[in-house]
Amino acid sequence: MSMTPEEIVTMGNNFAREAREGEPSCADVAAAIMYAAAKICERLDALMEEKKDGAHD
Repeated sequence: MSMTPEEIVTMGNNFAREAREGEPSCADVAAAIMYAAAKICERLDALMEEKKDGAHD
């Protein structure tokens, strides 16, 4: 599942709102943060690969 940066921000905002309302557990929030971090790393890896491929042209 691929997410845009905007979708990741929206997900984070939703979890923050739920945390203020006492809905998610700490484990839910931690899982969301780890998921978002993994998606950011995937995107950075893709961007670095694109940059590397462009350097050889």
